[in-house]
Amino acid sequence: MRGLTQVAVITDAALIEESMADPERFACLFDRYADEIHRYATRRLGQQNVSAADDVTAETFLAAFRKRSAMTCPDWTPRPGCTASPPT
Repeated sequence: MRGLTQVAVITDAALIEESMADPERFACLFDRYADEIHRYATRRLGQQNVSAADDVTAETFLAAFRKRSAMTCPDWTPRPGCTASPPT
């Protein structure tokens, strides 16, 4: 296995923590999960409502960003269906 290098993966919890000092770090979570959340929203809302799925995706990340200081679960993820979610 020559030529392979190890890549450190930053956890979601670490990115949230880093985003407290550097809010732009939260963009890494958007990059990581936006497509998955958008696909989920599109499936739930229907293909004819892609614009609404765009809005749901944006609102999901906006809510998570605004409440990130209250996130205490180290396993938090914005993935649909996960029980570890930002507090309301």
